[in-house]
Amino acid sequence: GVSREAIAGLTSRVGPWVSQWGAMIGFLAVFTSYIVLSESFEALLSLDLGVSRRAAWIIAGGIPFLAYLSGVTDFIRIIGFVGAIGVGIDGALILAMRVRAAHGTRKPLSVAARLWFALVFFVLAAGIGYEIIRSAS
Repeated sequence: GVSREAIAGLTSRVGPWVSQWGAMIGFLAVFTSYIVLSESFEALLSLDLGVSRRAAWIIAGGIPFLAYLSGVTDFIRIIGFVGAIGVGIDGALILAMRVRAAHGTRKPLSVAARLWFALVFFVLAAGIGYEIIRSAS
């Protein structure tokens, strides 16, 4: 008897006031996570990539809002898409930092290390591409 959104399924068992409280707590949990993650993304854009603070704020806050206005409302698909893209980009950035750190010491990477990094980067890029194609259909 569990509904797709879980909270609405509670109404028949425990009453409408419990589902209203559950919805409010769920909203607050998602909203506070959104604020923390958008602040983190804004700082990444501004401090690491050199984007101006104003542009970083607009990008961090505007992309989710525009996605919602364009009709992206399936929460499970959004979580899957953002997770795949975020983890893929995060992995690629960590890989790039590792290569940069090795290059910064003036110690050249071996051919095997270069091939390994290229393979990992390709897998991350393929995962991102797959998720974009899968979510578009």
